[in-house]
Amino acid sequence: SIHMVNTKIDDGDLIDESIFEINTNSMYKLMKQNVSLISEQIPKTVSKIFKDNIKVIDISERKKNYYLYPKKSDFKEFYKKKCRLI
Repeated sequence: SIHMVNTKIDDGDLIDESIFEINTNSMYKLMKQNVSLISEQIPKTVSKIFKDNIKVIDISERKKNYYLYPKKSDFKEFYKKKCRLI
């Protein structure tokens, strides 16, 4: 997701997003997929900003989440689900 920045963490208006199916248990593969998607998304969104063609995406009905660093219990649950970092 790409959002406008303000003084609060993860609070600015959402101006672009990519929704995709996660089809791996590997954090490494998921991050590679994210990097690939965002490398295409950022130039398109910047172009929209320069053309003043941004439409705010309404997320008022969505649950707000902001995750900090995982705890030891988070890693245990992660591995229990057969997920892996690499």
